[in-house]
Amino acid sequence: AQRDVAELNLRCAEDLPGTDSKRLAACLAKVDDWSVLVDQYTRYSYPSFRKNPHRFRGSEARFRAMALAECLQRYVGIRYNFAFAEGEYDASDSRNLFIHGILTGFGGTCASMPVLYNAIGRRLGYPVTMGEAKEHYFCRWDDDSDEHFCFDATSRGCTPRDEDYYRRWPKQMTPVQEQMDGHIRPMTRREELAVFADARANCLFDNFQFVPAMEAYDLAHQIVPHKRTLNHSWGLAIYSVKLVAELTSLPDELKDAPIEQTIGQAADKLCGPEVDLFRRHAVQNVLRIVRNRRVRRRMATHPAAI
Repeated sequence: AQRDVAELNLRCAEDLPGTDSKRLAACLAKVDDWSVLVDQYTRYSYPSFRKNPHRFRGSEARFRAMALAECLQRYVGIRYNFAFAEGEYDASDSRNLFIHGILTGFGGTCASMPVLYNAIGRRLGYPVTMGEAKEHYFCRWDDDSDEHFCFDATSRGCTPRDEDYYRRWPKQMTPVQEQMDGHIRPMTRREELAVFADARANCLFDNFQFVPAMEAYDLAHQIVPHKRTLNHSWGLAIYSVKLVAELTSLPDELKDAPIEQTIGQAADKLCGPEVDLFRRHAVQNVLRIVRNRRVRRRMATHPAAI
């Protein structure tokens, strides 16, 4: 709990595809440098808040959150990597999942930008945490004076929102889903580490590095055993690995058949607890990483990608 969130995030990115582990120390130093810059910019802009507090609803906390975003976006130049949001989800490049992508100029995503905002905000003494919506992460401000609001780190500028906004966006969630998945509320430090371990596992898995991927999924599952989304990731990975093993053991005459045909036959051989729950999702998951692998490596066929 005493570890810096930026350090934890970068440690979880070590030795992943897209990570230059020798530059991680420099990345951590850059977080410190940007924190100084944000502090200076906030002090410089403070008179404008005193002159026109109504722009920030009379809230100094809102002013500081907006100054944080404005400084990083306008003067540092951090940006969202829109290419990541196009097409199928592809976790093969760690720069899209961890803050070294932003710190090296590659761009950020909703998996990395809220982490950077939190790392800098905590260096400045702000009561900020991460929050999770359905398939999205955001920032929260919760102080002792009952000042509570959420703000998004990925869009241009910074617009503070209430919790109900993230219950509807980017995807609608039910009260049961919110409770079981731990959405909306401030994330604990253990949950942050579990989310980073899960992101590491996703990257390894999409690069067909199944053994270390399963170790990372299992770690995330052990750290926060009550979080349903992490439990689902763990179970899905188990059956996805089993499915790939079945695909690679098919007779040679079936390996050249269309992937949809062969994967269906392989999926029928899966067995284990809750297999009916995971079979369809495992098929979709393996098809996704095979398609992405074909695109990345310009492979002509699915069998070559497998």
